[in-house]
Amino acid sequence: MNWKEFLRPEWKKIILPAIFILIFIILIKISYDAASLSDKYLCDIFSLVKQIHVCIEQNNTECFEESQIILENLSNNFMNDLERNRLLKNEKIFFNVFMNMKKINPLLPFPCEHNMDVKYCRFYISKETYDCYANFTIPENIIFHIIFGFYKKEMREYKKVSFFDISLNILILFIEGYLISCLILFCYRKIIRRVKNELQTDYELQTT
Repeated sequence: MNWKEFLRPEWKKIILPAIFILIFIILIKISYDAASLSDKYLCDIFSLVKQIHVCIEQNNTECFEESQIILENLSNNFMNDLERNRLLKNEKIFFNVFMNMKKINPLLPFPCEHNMDVKYCRFYISKETYDCYANFTIPENIIFHIIFGFYKKEMREYKKVSFFDISLNILILFIEGYLISCLILFCYRKIIRRVKNELQTDYELQTT
């Protein structure tokens, strides 16, 4: 293999890296938008869930009903903000894309707050929101499950996404995309040459 020819810069080899980087930037934008919403609402929601737990312990029906109304209003505001963000309305699709891209590059900084089982991830939420989430007790977690339908998972160490993480992954995606493009073009041209040679050989045999 001629490595100079294989790696030679061409505009065709830039298309795939550009697509990878564009998708990555969109995914990062969605991750930051989702984190911004969490920072705005989650601590208040967790506080209300704790309040509801206290109301239940005290058998205080009035306190419970008032807290439920406030929580419902807060949840409605959260959903309204979510609906106004077109990208976030399809966040499940985008995070599935994120997970698929991690098969290409395992170092992609997937949001830990969306899946703490991922081996390599970073938090996009603030440390304050992380602490609110981490300080939940077991009884409060049960109330959280009753209201929202899922349990809070065990938290992993807080590591916030950084400019270095994003820059490094842009570089990695560019290199990966470029090498894949080089391989595709190399194979394509090799097939074309072989076909041309076979056609030329057939033509020469027919003319002799």
